[in-house]
Amino acid sequence: MIAFFPGQGSQHVGMGRAFFNEFALARHMFEEASDTLGINIADLAFEGPEDLLTRTDNAQPCILTVSSIAWAIAQAEYGIQPTLVAGHSLGEYSALVAAGALSFSDAIRFVRARGEAMNASSYGGMIAVIGLEDTLVEKACQHVHHDVRPANFNAASQVVVAGSDEALLLFEAHMKANHPQARLVRLAVSAPFHCHLMKEARASMQKIFSQAPAPKPLSCPIIPNATARLMQEPSAIYPLLLEQIDHPVLWRQSMELCVSKNPLRVFEFGPGKVLTGLWKRATKNIPIYSIGTPEDLAAIGKAT
Repeated sequence: MIAFFPGQGSQHVGMGRAFFNEFALARHMFEEASDTLGINIADLAFEGPEDLLTRTDNAQPCILTVSSIAWAIAQAEYGIQPTLVAGHSLGEYSALVAAGALSFSDAIRFVRARGEAMNASSYGGMIAVIGLEDTLVEKACQHVHHDVRPANFNAASQVVVAGSDEALLLFEAHMKANHPQARLVRLAVSAPFHCHLMKEARASMQKIFSQAPAPKPLSCPIIPNATARLMQEPSAIYPLLLEQIDHPVLWRQSMELCVSKNPLRVFEFGPGKVLTGLWKRATKNIPIYSIGTPEDLAAIGKAT
């Protein structure tokens, strides 16, 4: 069984409320997250408002909390154990919690600091390019400006680029003139994540990791975003988390590796169904189940 964990963009007002109402474990974990950060994570997740929840430094701990709760309850109720974990961007921290390498409270602290650092380190944005091959998107970035780069390889013919505001305007003009068949979607983010413009955020997180407890042994391998290769060495965890801040997320490549392992089933734990949709584009032969509410837990019993 493979466990996936979503990243930023999967948040929505009200997420996790049903778990909170039904499970004492969820209430305990929301309380732990709130105590760790000194803010009311439950209120933020349940009530928003949306513009406040969407802010990077708020969205990241809220998503990690709900994802970790979904996983913890599934494990407590059904005793499931993953053979492999992976998370998209922020979701890599949730995956490391599930694999036992990071404590929940440490992960909450890390992603709050990560969100603050990513928000503060640069100005710019991101554009999803849909319907064009990876290589053509990469060539367009190289042609246009050194300040725009591929940031997320999400699926076949779906790449997100990140860059400065000026560079993104040039990129849009180039794409419309040379690749009119591609669909361009500006993402609702406040900074150019996962590219060279995140150097300051990387430096900030490096200071935090240098003072953090050493990660514990992983209970199963993880596929880091930065390499899309199996990894189970605790000493590599912090360096790879740093690498993903200013390097592309290799999610398509990670899914291809998962498919090659022929898992019987895959679960996405957390709010939204973004990774579920990407997986269904990658393969039709291996089922995936999204676990974001108590009602979704029934799928685990049926699948196992």
